[in-house]
Amino acid sequence: MVSFIQEYEPRFFRRNGIRSGLTTESKALRRFAEEFVEDVAIPDEADVARGDGAVYSALGSAVSRTSFLESDDEEASALQALAERCAESARKLEEHAATLEAKEGSDDADQGVGWEGASGSTAGFDVDAVFSDF
Repeated sequence: MVSFIQEYEPRFFRRNGIRSGLTTESKALRRFAEEFVEDVAIPDEADVARGDGAVYSALGSAVSRTSFLESDDEEASALQALAERCAESARKLEEHAATLEAKEGSDDADQGVGWEGASGSTAGFDVDAVFSDF
């Protein structure tokens, strides 16, 4: 987005207050991401782990894009490092989700439990008999 604005409307960034407003938002995003990445909870369900991984991935992407707004190289480097931490958390959660799914799959196979679909449950079912009392 930033490169698009720089290419097609460079005057936008020269307007009063734009740079300071973007810097303020960048710092707020950095504080939020640092707190969020500091305490990564490992859920017990694969779907929850995968969803949390997607959140961390999106946050890392946002932080990475924000680093391009910074004119200070040190701040930009810190944001890129934070984006990598977010991406690493996302990878760990995805791996955990895959592990949980594999474990759930093997548990279901061991117990003979699994969804059989509609073919086993509807064979011989008589709708008229269900409503015969009405």
